[in-house]
Amino acid sequence: MVTRTPAGISAALWAEITHDLDPGSSTVNDYRKVLNLLHSSGNGKYRILTMTTEDAAEYFSSLDQRVRNGDLSPNTAHRYKATLRSLGRRIEECRSVEGFESPFSGLIKNEKRLRTSYNENMFVTPDTVRKIRSVLTDIPKRDRIMIELILYLGLTPNQIRQIRVCDFRKQKDGRMTLEVNEGPFLETTKKKPEESDLYLSGAPVRYLRSSTRGITWEYTGTFIFSDALSAIVSMNNATLGLNDDTRPFFMTSRHREYSYRALHHLINEICRLSGIEETITPYQLALTGIVNSWLLQQKNTADNRWAEFPIPLLNMISTMQEQLPEGFLESLRYEDIPAD
Repeated sequence: MVTRTPAGISAALWAEITHDLDPGSSTVNDYRKVLNLLHSSGNGKYRILTMTTEDAAEYFSSLDQRVRNGDLSPNTAHRYKATLRSLGRRIEECRSVEGFESPFSGLIKNEKRLRTSYNENMFVTPDTVRKIRSVLTDIPKRDRIMIELILYLGLTPNQIRQIRVCDFRKQKDGRMTLEVNEGPFLETTKKKPEESDLYLSGAPVRYLRSSTRGITWEYTGTFIFSDALSAIVSMNNATLGLNDDTRPFFMTSRHREYSYRALHHLINEICRLSGIEETITPYQLALTGIVNSWLLQQKNTADNRWAEFPIPLLNMISTMQEQLPEGFLESLRYEDIPAD
């Protein structure tokens, strides 16, 4: 059996760290992901087995900076920290790592998971969106597609990196659909997963874990494109939606996956072309796109729409409505994509 071992850890040690866990469980996958992210940061500076507490504090500060930049949500940064803390404790229990003391111990002691807060400066105006769209025909076609999907689906930088060619599917009527992982959410219930109302409703969810609070599911949404946007998405790719290519759909001009920095640079260039002087982040565009996709969903005549509006996004909209002035979300509405 092939063991998927994270970089910087031997297969034997990884097996010891996770000996009591199902190798295919979401917990092991989270451990692997977060450890790979740590080891790939800082040009290889951080290695969990040799890190000091100062190194760990520096890395946690870099996660906080990514939250301020809009690349990570506060909840995601907290989850990364908590996962590393848990990994550190597990390594301390490994007999083969004599004398190891977790560098993460105490760094997030008594820290509470914060609810995401929204303010009006976290969004862009419809006029700004109009200016951005006015220059999209002047940039490379694949970049244009990416910006359109941010504006009409609310794709985040992390989702941009995750979208694969095979996530697009062409329907019999020629329109394109896209499967989007909208992440985890909690269903408050005391029922077993197979007995939950959500599961029995046929919602596109995958079980992650259960707790005393309820069941955590992962939601995969399906977005249906209009004829116009289907044509744009299919530019220069006649087989899109008909093959099972697992390579990333979005690549830079150097054929690399889009990093947050590369996406930020692209948006800065678009702003320069359109005469926008303010600094706009990918996260601002994504949040505004989520709101607009929700507003368009209220119109039965919307050409671009979700098959069912994703529950995690609906929960996000509810939080926005609680925190933002009445009518603010409605003021962000911009028109559906024209058939140009």
